[in-house]
Amino acid sequence: MNGGPMYPAEYKGKHWDGNIVSEAIGWKKRGLIDEEEFRQIEDIAEPGPGSCTMYGTANTMCCLAETLGMMLPESATVPAISKDRMAIAYATGKKIVDLTHRGITARQIINSDSIYNAICLLVATGGSTNAILHLQALHYEAGLGKLSLQTFDEISRKIPTIASIYPRQSTT
Repeated sequence: MNGGPMYPAEYKGKHWDGNIVSEAIGWKKRGLIDEEEFRQIEDIAEPGPGSCTMYGTANTMCCLAETLGMMLPESATVPAISKDRMAIAYATGKKIVDLTHRGITARQIINSDSIYNAICLLVATGGSTNAILHLQALHYEAGLGKLSLQTFDEISRKIPTIASIYPRQSTT
């Protein structure tokens, strides 16, 4: 189970990730905002606990962990401060105990098919390029040998990027 992403910053009715600071630097240089407003933007850029709001390495890897079978379905993008996290934690604990009693290990769950599916999700969602390194390491540690960049290239030529992913919003 991951810690969950943070909620986005809200500025002038729009949701932003931490990159709002980079944008604000440009706004300030162009005279669109003053120093005081720039400082306010810095203060709201990362508004709470959790992994960053954007679909960067942490959130990409959490989504890939679901695809690999290492996290419960629909749990990767639940925000860090959502009331749903406690139920996910409980269900995760129950699943771990069940898998342990049945003698199922990560090496039995992570296999060439689950890694292929994770690569497909990575490509389809435009996830972090750092995921390539992580998937190569997982592939190797799972006893599957080296995972070539050619494999990623071949899959990316078959699977289109179909979604721009952001962590979901909770109703609480």
